[in-house]
Amino acid sequence: MPREGVRKDQRSFTDEEVGKILSAAQEPFGSILAVTAVLGLRIGEVLALRVSDVDFERKIIRVRQSIDAATRTVQSVKSTASSADVPMPSQLEGRLRKHLRAHDRKTDFLFVNRRGRPFSANRLREKNSASAA
Repeated sequence: MPREGVRKDQRSFTDEEVGKILSAAQEPFGSILAVTAVLGLRIGEVLALRVSDVDFERKIIRVRQSIDAATRTVQSVKSTASSADVPMPSQLEGRLRKHLRAHDRKTDFLFVNRRGRPFSANRLREKNSASAA
């Protein structure tokens, strides 16, 4: 029988594997991965987060925009369902508080590169796949 249409299940990291990756990752990459893994956000949504989107008082993160992978421009999220206030678990809260203590506040973006610009999702993928090889 033809194999067309048969899809192989995507492999997911176990909780233990994610924990090992998070503990080994340098900052801010560990925090980027933590937000992605814990909240299930798309990478563009994580890279578009602003400091003001993190509400420690209400323990939520506001997802309202995304960064286009090719142009690094801010745009609306992929769908109206993607625009949401997501709960921030206490482990993530601690990590983000620590990250913000080191944040230079020269930009409102939560995660920026050395030039103060949002990270490129494509470059993050390249860097992480190269270091995994």
